[in-house]
Amino acid sequence: MKGVAAIEVDKDRTFLSLASLKKGIFSFWKEIEMETDFEEDFLGFFKKNWERIEEKISEEEKKNYLKIEKIFVALPWYLERKRIVEDIIPLRKKKRIKSYDISISKKQLENIFLDWNDLCVHHIVLGYGIEDKVFRNPPIGIETKNLKLKSLLIWVKEQLYREIENIFINRGREFAGFISSWISNLSLFLEEKKEGKIGILKIDYEKSYFVIFDEGNFSIYDFEFGLKKVFQKIQDEFLFSFDLAKEVFLNFFSFKEIFPFKEVSIKNKNTYINLSLKTLNSLVKNYIKEEILKILREVKKEGDFFSLYFVGRLNKKEGFSNFIKNMFPYVGKIHFFKSSVPSSLGCLKYGVFKSLENDCVRKRESFLQKILSIYKEYF
Repeated sequence: MKGVAAIEVDKDRTFLSLASLKKGIFSFWKEIEMETDFEEDFLGFFKKNWERIEEKISEEEKKNYLKIEKIFVALPWYLERKRIVEDIIPLRKKKRIKSYDISISKKQLENIFLDWNDLCVHHIVLGYGIEDKVFRNPPIGIETKNLKLKSLLIWVKEQLYREIENIFINRGREFAGFISSWISNLSLFLEEKKEGKIGILKIDYEKSYFVIFDEGNFSIYDFEFGLKKVFQKIQDEFLFSFDLAKEVFLNFFSFKEIFPFKEVSIKNKNTYINLSLKTLNSLVKNYIKEEILKILREVKKEGDFFSLYFVGRLNKKEGFSNFIKNMFPYVGKIHFFKSSVPSSLGCLKYGVFKSLENDCVRKRESFLQKILSIYKEYF
């Protein structure tokens, strides 16, 4: 069976999503979480950890009779470069627009605004212009000599792309490309969108990111709150080491209500202490609630949301869904909530479907028809 995979790297964890593709049907299988250290740059991380990632992929292939043909990689927020650009692209002659013209015009726009050593990862057209008319969708069939494009370009340096690609090639794997992390998150929920805005909050290890999508317009925020801050809060409150605070959070913290007198024995250096789980949970929940509300108050300057989603590792904690729902009275008009979404699924899903970039529906043509189309374009 043919399959695809996606890799998302955080500072202390790596996430691997797997899915099968059969007759164009996408079936998500699972997300595997691996504890990893991110002490080097992104490229250095892949050089150091590729063997472990490869072992996990091979293990799943053998177990499920699966052949992973393409692997996408989530592009870290700090590595991507993005810019909204617009320009008028002249066509070779006055003609009716075809999907081919859209593709060529997009490439020309990239050549105008990107440097020679930049590689475009995503090109999302936000609007098309013909004379004084603006179109949200590709103006296929409309006659013109010039086509104006307004686009969001996301790119990386080509050297980084090629070096990551070579790591894959050397192990017989196909690097299917980078997928922007915030676009990955957005792609998880676009199909459910009915009207209004989408707001997506993802809490990572060091930072939180909030993406707003409204009829093709994007706003992206980042905040200095992440799981690391939660670990530090536990560290400061109970006088634990950072590693012990992290272990306590991962093994004992829950968003669920628990019996008031439940305790666990924790070894702190050379002594054991009894830790009240009620005290731990109250402390952490209040802190997380406080930080999330700060984020929501900041982004509410954009207006209310029709849909609000949460993505990330906190979602996996028991009781998270009810914890967030109980916050709704404090954050205003929120009509939809969803959690428990695998972190790397968005990267995998967008890599396969490219829903924001497949803006031209191509009809199936025979080889002869393709040749005739090209002939007509140039002669």
